[in-house]
Amino acid sequence: MAGQMKLALRRLGETVAEGGMTMADVVQIRVSTTDLATCKARYAVLLDALAAVDCRPASLLAEVSALSDEDMLIEIEAVAMR
Repeated sequence: MAGQMKLALRRLGETVAEGGMTMADVVQIRVSTTDLATCKARYAVLLDALAAVDCRPASLLAEVSALSDEDMLIEIEAVAMR
């Protein structure tokens, strides 16, 4: 789970940068997971990574029955604005 969190955040950072912004411009994230208990146990990984790039968005954490790839445990969707 922690590895997927880090990968998702890295890809999110790349996407935000392509739009000419930084992670500090992210104002909202929605985290979907297939394993809420494990995600909550590892949530500090996500919070620490966001804090390290001055990103303190409003957030939603929700458990879902499945994601688009059966190997995925977490999906992070974000909104960034200036």
